[in-house]
Amino acid sequence: MTLFVATTLSLGLLEGGVRLLNRSLGHYPRKDPILHHSLQPRARLQRTNAEFDVVYEINSYGMRDREFSIEKPPGTVRILMLGDSYTFGIGNNLDDTFSKQLERKLNESGEGRRFEVINGGCSSYSPLLEYLLLVQKGLALNPDLVILNYDISDVQDDYKYGRIAEFDGEGRPVRVPPVEVQWFYRDPRAKYRAPIALLEHSELYQFVMKRFYQWRGERNPPLLYEKAKAVEGDIEYDRDLPMRDGVGDWKTYFDVSARYLKMIRDLLRSKGIGFLVTSYPYGNLVSASEWSIGRRLRGFDDKVYSTRLFGYLKEWSSREGVDYLDMEPFFRSSTDFPLFYPYDGHFTPAGHRVAAEALYGFLRDKDRKLVNW
Repeated sequence: MTLFVATTLSLGLLEGGVRLLNRSLGHYPRKDPILHHSLQPRARLQRTNAEFDVVYEINSYGMRDREFSIEKPPGTVRILMLGDSYTFGIGNNLDDTFSKQLERKLNESGEGRRFEVINGGCSSYSPLLEYLLLVQKGLALNPDLVILNYDISDVQDDYKYGRIAEFDGEGRPVRVPPVEVQWFYRDPRAKYRAPIALLEHSELYQFVMKRFYQWRGERNPPLLYEKAKAVEGDIEYDRDLPMRDGVGDWKTYFDVSARYLKMIRDLLRSKGIGFLVTSYPYGNLVSASEWSIGRRLRGFDDKVYSTRLFGYLKEWSSREGVDYLDMEPFFRSSTDFPLFYPYDGHFTPAGHRVAAEALYGFLRDKDRKLVNW
């Protein structure tokens, strides 16, 4: 009896500890009354797992970058990067992010000017929140160019945020309150199976199973794969809708994003600021071996997938007078692998290098009229 009580008490303490840990992780984003969520100024958090060990440090302006003056220094060309977790640089040190790699390349170009590339990325941002970020913080930095890195998941994000956003009389968003938005990977049905159903609700059990599969390099945790296939094409849960083969009407939801992209374009034009939209692939669009573990959790098999989103975005950009860079060909032609973490799926430092090179080549094209350089 004493052993049973001790074991029960120990498991209870471990369960409570994991729940506290889960609540404490990820606090560099905070609830935000205007932006839904934003980066906590001066926050510092270390992320350690089997794939990477990095420290995320947020500056006093609430961006993942070094400290900089709000007023742009004389003779400086300032570029503001907007995007989600890929731009933020999940799994990478700040200097390895494509924002900082691009900054170094520009400053080493020998043109005698100083370049600043400010990393304004934040996990799960999309054009709606990026418009608000520009209004709240971005324009105060007086950038010469704004680069918006459009993510495949932005199709779902803008749909989700748009449903809870508040708009002014002219249809412009004024705030997205910090209401919980349910994404696919937080779908409560997506849990690891347990021999006793009650265990599936234990955060300790889910914590142990997640790390067990990471350690094994398991490619097909059955329940997660089945649930991913079950919700594919459903905008409520499927963050990868534009990559599904003939499933779902993603164009209708992209048109929601397009509305906010046009708002950003018009706002920047009114200020004489250049604007560039880019897109980048996920690992399953580059090769059958990239993102080898995580893709299975999202319902993708071991093959190279394609998406019509990038072509559609290119057509839209041309029609709307917006400069556009599709990075997918640069990733597909790269010989420096892996470009994506096998489980996590974000860019490795090599992936960030490919993105930086693609951006640098585009910006150095003398025919570009993005900024009065």
